[in-house]
Amino acid sequence: KKFKIHSKRIKKNGKKNATYLSAYNELFIDIKETQFDRNRLYAGLGFSINESIRVESGYMIQTQKNISRGQLQLIVYNNLPFKNKKHQ
Repeated sequence: KKFKIHSKRIKKNGKKNATYLSAYNELFIDIKETQFDRNRLYAGLGFSINESIRVESGYMIQTQKNISRGQLQLIVYNNLPFKNKKHQ
């Protein structure tokens, strides 16, 4: 079993055609043996196409017990509009 500590910072205004910065750090600890498992550090730049769709590109460094590697990420977020129209 693993325990995950997740911290995310995102600056955006939710508007159409808005750019934003995204960063997070995830720390995984093996609670069965109480030891470090891995750490993921990410920073990226995103673009909000509309209120539902965002595109983000960034770089993540993942460090494990004996290895560390970096990877480029391209992410597409689609927030489906499940809002109740009575409360808008």
